[in-house]
Amino acid sequence: MQWKFAIKALWTIFLLNLSVLPLHSEEITSPTLQDKGVFAIVGVNVVPMTEETVLENQTVLVRNGRIVSISPSGEAPLPREAVKIPGGGRFLIPGMMDMHIHIGFPGSDADISEDEEAKLTHDELFLYIANGITTVRNMRGDEHHLDLRSRIEDGALIGPRIFTAGPMVDGDPPVWPAGYRILSPGEDVRTFVKQYKEEGYDFLKTYSNLRPEVYEELLAEAERAGMPVVGHVATAGDVTLSLEYHKSSIEHLTGYDRVLQPEGGAPLATYPYSGWPTIDQSLLAIWAEKTAEAKVSVCPTLVTVEHLGSDFGEPDLRAKVLGRRGMEYVSPIRKRFWRHSPLYKEGRAEFRRLLRAGHENRKRMVKTLHDAGATVLAGTDASSIYVMPGFDLATELENFVEIGLSPYAALASATNVPARYLGREGELGVIQAGAVADFVLIEANPLENISAVRDVAGVMVGGRWFSQGDISERLEEIRAYNKSIEDRF
Repeated sequence: MQWKFAIKALWTIFLLNLSVLPLHSEEITSPTLQDKGVFAIVGVNVVPMTEETVLENQTVLVRNGRIVSISPSGEAPLPREAVKIPGGGRFLIPGMMDMHIHIGFPGSDADISEDEEAKLTHDELFLYIANGITTVRNMRGDEHHLDLRSRIEDGALIGPRIFTAGPMVDGDPPVWPAGYRILSPGEDVRTFVKQYKEEGYDFLKTYSNLRPEVYEELLAEAERAGMPVVGHVATAGDVTLSLEYHKSSIEHLTGYDRVLQPEGGAPLATYPYSGWPTIDQSLLAIWAEKTAEAKVSVCPTLVTVEHLGSDFGEPDLRAKVLGRRGMEYVSPIRKRFWRHSPLYKEGRAEFRRLLRAGHENRKRMVKTLHDAGATVLAGTDASSIYVMPGFDLATELENFVEIGLSPYAALASATNVPARYLGREGELGVIQAGAVADFVLIEANPLENISAVRDVAGVMVGGRWFSQGDISERLEEIRAYNKSIEDRF
């Protein structure tokens, strides 16, 4: 009889361990949900993103975290051990990528406990999964983010695959109070780049207050060291050096406004984005073509730049943005951080006005870059000012369609295009045999309406399946927790 009690005890321990993960599927109750087992998504319309097409009524077979085959439903026999996931005529797209986010509060500048920050970080990571985002590029990091990257890769933590920059490299004084390293004229840039690379970061992130001569030396040394450089163009310069040294990616279109000024124009203010209201539109195509020729990628983050220019210090506007779908899952800690942003100080009113005045020209530049064949990456800058982790990638894709990109091109900017940028072409961002099993089940065809990516019915990341029920259950836990602490923040 002792063996019966032993088996019962082991099964109890298994169930308790399983209960701490949001893996309680509505359609499927098999314990293999927690493993990278064999799955068959049956009767689904596949948007492979290898080309602009829809493969109707397909069965996608997954084994050990990889896509094995895609075939018309009913034509190929399924392995007996396969766990069937009903497609129900829905649409399957590759897992999406947000190519500009910020995880947590690097440098502990949020005035919260370690436990509170860990809780916020883990919840926000799940918001990406809940919205079909299976890969992210973290643009300000430290050792903590290297640990998060490893834990997610090992399956110890639920979250999207992370590519991360290290601490921002800025001049003196730095723009932000934490999460940076200062690089001043006269320092040993070669040793600086070597150490940064050895620490294990995927990218080196530059910021706005670097001196132009330091910025150039940094780009040159990083190119020699094979260390991709991403981030802001130094405000005191323009995009010329970034294109000359083949910077990996330019964020927020920084530096373009300065090369787009009309001949003989008035001097510009010394802060970023100040030149966008006064650009010479005849120069857009010239600099878009130069960007494409230099093979420099651009992540415009239209959603966050629009928010940066909005006066959310006004109660009515703040209430409107806080009432958007998904805000109930954003931590009150994050909302407090937004509410006390220095952007709402009286001295920043002119900065916000110029952002608003130049936003249409910024949109024109994105469309012109795309038309010139430059690489345009979808990114949100979450959790920057009132930008929701996970939920606002759809907003950015809608922005792209609004300015004239096709739904396919918009979706590509968050799937196969960033996969190519990351050197993972054919492995991420597509649904094809041999690719990583990252995909999203949605209700309608995104090639007809890009907003369809908002209606997620299930997500697979690296072969781990989250049903709509799993996602809803975890989101409700996050919402309830946020509600329970909101009076403190």
